[in-house]
Formats: sequence, C-alpha cells, structure tokens
Amino acid sequence: ARTMGLREVAVGGNHVRFAPVDLRESQQLRLTRLYPGSLVKPAVRSILVPKPMTARIGGQPLRDLDILAWCRALVDAVLAEGAGADPVVPPS
Repeated sequence: ARTMGLREVAVGGNHVRFAPVDLRESQQLRLTRLYPGSLVKPAVRSILVPKPMTARIGGQPLRDLDILAWCRALVDAVLAEGAGADPVVPPS
C-alpha cells in the first residue's frame, strides 16, 4: 500500500477506506466494475469499498490475513500501474 502512496487503509462500518487516492478515470471504472458499491470521494482523496464477506448472502466479514490479502488484491488490481488483472479472492 505504501508503494502506491497510501497512508490509510482502515475498516470502519460496512466499508474499507483507502486514502489518499487520486484515481484516473480508467481506475475509477475498474474500481466500480470489480468492486460494486464502491464510493470515490475526490474532495477528501479517498475511496470507500464495501467490506468483503466470505459469501455474498449470509457470509461473515473477512478477518485477519484474509482481509489483508483482499486489500492487497484491490491495490494491485486498481491502483498499481498497468493494473487490470481481476482481483484474487481469498478462500472462504
């Protein structure tokens, strides 16, 4: 995350916040395609991504190493230069 310039990755409520983030249009499109329900907040230079769950219906929030792997996949898929690979979903 630090190599991408991020200083904050925090879970709060139903979202994971990544900041500071300045997304290009292509990155915004990729974010909303790969992570539906994400919010881009350009005024505060952050994105809010719905907290990942083990299953879409009835799942539990990811924890510990699984959420770290999910965050890494998001950073690689959306923020990394030349990004474009679909994210790796941690095992349930």
